Amino acid sequence: MLNNSTNIVSEIVQQRSGHARFAQMRGVWLRGPGRVHGATRRLMNSSRFAGMQLDVLTYARLPLIPFWRYDLIVLEQAHDQAVPAVLASIKRARALSKAPLVVLMRRLAPEVSVAGLNAGADAVTSLLSSEEVLLAHWSAILKRWKVA
Repeated sequence: MLNNSTNIVSEIVQQRSGHARFAQMRGVWLRGPGRVHGATRRLMNSSRFAGMQLDVLTYARLPLIPFWRYDLIVLEQAHDQAVPAVLASIKRARALSKAPLVVLMRRLAPEVSVAGLNAGADAVTSLLSSEEVLLAHWSAILKRWKVA
């Protein structure tokens, strides 16, 4: 009985700290070339801290990426990238993989969210959203993906 209680307590501690949230999950973060800004770096570090193996690649490598190995695709809008280019990237990524596709936009308007969802994204959110909320959202999407 003590061992079972210890396991439950350990699981609760891991969930609160985020260590086990993405255990055994692998993600690919697609972004434009250039400098990684603070909000992006923090979110990447948080997802890695939560246990996700994360590969960061540029859009230019899109046709060469072995999408079959990834559980999650994160597509970040480049600093100077126009919305139509983001939508085209969503469609290309969706054509290559059925894994959950999350899009992080620099500026988010309702019509952009709708267009992104219609293009094939599973979620379209602001890069400036809370890290905890984004990671919880990704976790919920991944739970459903792994069950299906």
